[in-house]
Amino acid sequence: MQLQTGSFYNNISVFSWLVRRNLKILRSLFKDKVINVCLWVGFQTILYGYFLPAFGMSEELIFPMYLGAVGFMFIFIGEDRLFRDIVDIQTTGYMNYELTLPISKLWFFLSYVAMYMINLTVEVVIPVIGGAFIIASNVSFASLSIGWLAGVHVASILYCALLFLTITFAFSFTWLLDNLWPRIFVPLFVICPIFYPLKNVNKVSPLWGKLFLLNPFTYIVEGLRGAFLGVDYSIHPGICIGVLFLFSVVHVGLLYKAFYSKMDPA
Repeated sequence: MQLQTGSFYNNISVFSWLVRRNLKILRSLFKDKVINVCLWVGFQTILYGYFLPAFGMSEELIFPMYLGAVGFMFIFIGEDRLFRDIVDIQTTGYMNYELTLPISKLWFFLSYVAMYMINLTVEVVIPVIGGAFIIASNVSFASLSIGWLAGVHVASILYCALLFLTITFAFSFTWLLDNLWPRIFVPLFVICPIFYPLKNVNKVSPLWGKLFLLNPFTYIVEGLRGAFLGVDYSIHPGICIGVLFLFSVVHVGLLYKAFYSKMDPA
């Protein structure tokens, strides 16, 4: 790789090289990722398209619940990349090599954020499109807003990228093996309207409805529902996008602190 003269050009050159390298890795894994996602869509189709309606689930809840499951796919996808990165820090040390390249810390982080966002996009597009055509065959998409959907998607994958990078640098490998799910993912999973729209939660318990608003994944799930089913369905997608960006700003600060604590403790 031949670097051009000038700090900005060095950053751009190294950044593009890092992204291309990761894209090659993603390309080598692409077939398996597509197979895994298609299997996920298939099993979710059986669950939401057959079993739940057969057990008496109201049809108007089927697609909103499926969108909740799609929203939470971000955690499972991000977890895979998270452990790849933290194993690298613990063993191969390739990230340490990348830090010796003529690239600023900002552009270094941007390369990782970019790859998280690309990975999440590749693996979420199929469930969203597949579910829209299979599970929601009886749903009217007259209220679908491509603009709001794109905005929610970008805000969601940006937040998730920063969240998982923060976790990567904030905790040790051993701590994550023991505590990642019970202390971080389970609370995000439970205090979130995945299996029911937020408006239904508010009807049952306004207090729980308010607690759900503290969870950033609430805005991912409800943002998807609002983009597909109309801005009046629950939380307005514009609000979801704004809140997710606010959470992202918070994680930028947490990531900065966690990175220097682990990689440059002096």
